[in-house]
Formats: sequence, structure tokens, C-alpha cells
Amino acid sequence: MDHDTKGLWRHIEDIPLVPKPYAVVNGEYCISNLKTHATEEQIETKGSKIADFKKREYLAQHIILLTTSIHLGARIKDLNSAEEMWKVVKADATYTSWMQKINCPA
Repeated sequence: MDHDTKGLWRHIEDIPLVPKPYAVVNGEYCISNLKTHATEEQIETKGSKIADFKKREYLAQHIILLTTSIHLGARIKDLNSAEEMWKVVKADATYTSWMQKINCPA
């Protein structure tokens, strides 16, 4: 598995560590101790990590939606994270699926 695939899988299976932006104190970006100003390079790196995180999260959600049935996709499309979507997909595949309940009533 390459690095990008592992990153996507983390969004689905685990709760990924969400990168947080630097705090702004008196109009300046500060690192975690709130006293030291972040350098331009640190600010750009942090912004890049946040953008990459969001991109992977949306890509993971998109892949899950594209690979599920229309009925299951309708159930999960409004969930907020790939992890939440994956839990519903796993439950549907593990237990009696929504499609089975529709097509084979007891």
C-alpha cells in the first residue's frame, strides 16, 4: 500500500489526527505555546497539511459513495465523515442489508 492509500484508509478506518490551524494572537500566528510567532514556512506547511487532510477526507467520502448502491448511498450521503459512512456500510454488509429488507420482506 502506498502512502496516499494509507492516508485515505486512515480516514475510513481510524479517527485521523485533524491538523489544527495556528492560534492568532494580536493578529499574528503563534505556535502552541501562544508566545512564539510562527514563521512563514511553518504557516505554509500547516496550511498545506490542513488542505491535504480535507482533500483526503472528501476523496474517501467520494470513493465510498461511488462504490455503494444507490439506496445505501442515499442513507450515508449526509454523514459528516468517511469514518461515519464506513461504519454504516460495514453494518449493512455485516448484518441484514437494507436491500435485503426491501427485496425479501419477512
